[in-house]
Amino acid sequence: MNQAQHGHLADNILHFARVLRSAGIPLASERIVMATEAVMAVGIGSLEDLRYSLCCTLITSADQQNLFDQAFTAFWRDPDLLGKAMQMLLPKVDGGVASPHEANRRLAEALATPARPRGAKDQDDEEKQSIEASLSFSNRELLQKADFETLSAAEWVAVTRLIAQMLPQMPLVLSRRKKAALHRGPIDMRRVARYALRSGGEIMQLPRRTRRKQAMRVVTLLDISGSMTSYSRMFLYFLHALTRADPRTQTLVFGTRLTDLSAAMREADPDDAVAKAVSLVDDWNGGTRIALNLSRFNKDIGHRMAGSRSMVLLVSDGLERDDATMLGKEAARLSRRCRRLLWLNPLLRYQGFEAKASGVRALLPHVDAHLPVHNLQSLMALARLN
Repeated sequence: MNQAQHGHLADNILHFARVLRSAGIPLASERIVMATEAVMAVGIGSLEDLRYSLCCTLITSADQQNLFDQAFTAFWRDPDLLGKAMQMLLPKVDGGVASPHEANRRLAEALATPARPRGAKDQDDEEKQSIEASLSFSNRELLQKADFETLSAAEWVAVTRLIAQMLPQMPLVLSRRKKAALHRGPIDMRRVARYALRSGGEIMQLPRRTRRKQAMRVVTLLDISGSMTSYSRMFLYFLHALTRADPRTQTLVFGTRLTDLSAAMREADPDDAVAKAVSLVDDWNGGTRIALNLSRFNKDIGHRMAGSRSMVLLVSDGLERDDATMLGKEAARLSRRCRRLLWLNPLLRYQGFEAKASGVRALLPHVDAHLPVHNLQSLMALARLN
């Protein structure tokens, strides 16, 4: 294979990776390089060889498989694909849009936008600036009210950028630590003695002290089941902003098992943090066992993370498949362990929402607040919580 053929193949793999990224799959640059090297090593004996090489290197979790398959079919849809691939003349995106049965909205928009090589190092920065510049006041108003599940690829990126600019402020509680006070509070005897030494033993003033105030420590239990996919992924961006504001923030996700993602949320870049978090989870977009995972948290982890000066965010739609009685008992234990327990539920986006499901009825008596978490506006309200 000569240099020109190698470059042509690499460009088309890069174009395909950009389509996946635009459709909502987070892709780091090293994965694109890995995909190119894998295709070169395996070769293109058949279309399935190409599919397997790209699949193994470009996707990191089971919930991305369906979108990858749709994108692969739409992108490499040339009838004479195999013959051209053998000659390293792979087809480029032609601007056509896949049918609604072949791809979702974000994938359709990603394919509708002609992909272009990214030669300049600062092209990502230019794209971010263009997104921010295009957000007029009216556009921001619309984005704030748009349901996460209905966002296009461009809107999704714009919302994540707005979340990254947030500076969440959690409610304040009294700390054990003390600070100097002017008029109120008990007398600080240590400072009295220190000042008296300076004045030859004479007590000239009575300094006082009072307890400091600090933000509540936030512990999040995030449902990542299939019904929560769009909301849980976007909420990870909010948790990254919250972790940046307060490194004490703890992030745990659960489907059929409980996974601690606190370390991943401390990555500097929000996209890298979310990509790393998703790669660490094996049960993303699967089933959910809320009661079992609350029990595991209460028994094994809760005593280290949740306390009298902490707030627990339970992000879930409350659709429990196990015993609702057990869910109520574990929610009660969790409520007694922390200062505040907030239930963030995307189902509250429906005006006619009623507590009919057994899981919802089991949770409601034990939470301090039941709040929506389906759009940017709800996240902004949470960031200003008091």
